[in-house]
Amino acid sequence: ARAPRLVVQLSPTPLLPHRAVELFYLQHGHRANAFSVAFDPDLERFVSGRGVVAHATCRFLRTRIVFYDPLCAEEDLAALIDEFLTSARGHHVGFWKASQQTVAVVAERGFRIVGYGVDHEVPVPVALSGSAMRGLRRQVDKARKAGVAVTPLPAAEATSPIWRELEDLDARWLSSRALATRPFSIRRVTRRYARRRVEPHTTRVCARRRGRVVGWACLDHRYCEGVLCGVGLSGVRWDPEVGGVASLLAVEGAALVAAAHRRPLTLALGESPLALRRWEACAGASGCAPASGLQARGVQWSAALEALFRLLHERGGWLYNTAGISRWKRKWRA
Repeated sequence: ARAPRLVVQLSPTPLLPHRAVELFYLQHGHRANAFSVAFDPDLERFVSGRGVVAHATCRFLRTRIVFYDPLCAEEDLAALIDEFLTSARGHHVGFWKASQQTVAVVAERGFRIVGYGVDHEVPVPVALSGSAMRGLRRQVDKARKAGVAVTPLPAAEATSPIWRELEDLDARWLSSRALATRPFSIRRVTRRYARRRVEPHTTRVCARRRGRVVGWACLDHRYCEGVLCGVGLSGVRWDPEVGGVASLLAVEGAALVAAAHRRPLTLALGESPLALRRWEACAGASGCAPASGLQARGVQWSAALEALFRLLHERGGWLYNTAGISRWKRKWRA
């Protein structure tokens, strides 16, 4: 599990930072947001012999926010976080969308915590049988009966007509959003995709109905010790006039990647945003560690952030549809 660390230290010539980051990603990039940690152009990176920490700096507030989980071996996590905190002296530091392991480490270092969301991950191919999967199955069947077909998006020239079709689809999707009159993206929170190309370590899939593009999705590759072990659904867009397309893209897109690599994978859907309350986190319902482990370390919870997250989840649908996203992701819990 220490292969990247040895490669970085023993290479006869110094590795370029981006190559070192890619090595850690291929070795330890098994989480849903690992691709963003390694390659998101809006994030800065702290790179050491132990791993990679993705973060963003607000110089005006002298604050650094760490995004997602570091790319490193599990036994190096605490030491890597300590290295980053040392490098960030003089700044306020926060951690955003951290897993159980990272929460436990930063809690021991005095950070207040708050529940954010419930992780969702399912085996591929996705089993749609059973009463628990009824809602998801209905959505998939609805899209299939409407004649929607999902295919991989091949590497295409920037001038290919497919990119214009996807841009038109994006416009139709945005028109159905709450802020359609003033659409915008939030840097570092909203994933940015390369325009007119399929990024390395990702698979794009496209949905068509009667020849017309009605959806697309991006599946980020996830790796364990240099081997593809899963995909993460990082983005999906669909025509609001055709039902079930998002679910069909996720189900069949993941299956296409698994078939192409001839190996079982898992599909990570990410968190249900702002949907987790403290009692659920304490019960071990999410990526947060159970209360017995956290309270034993004298963990303090942030009541102010809890109240803000609850307010945004219950009344902030006009800004970001956290409740709708949470309902959709709950359909994947068999």
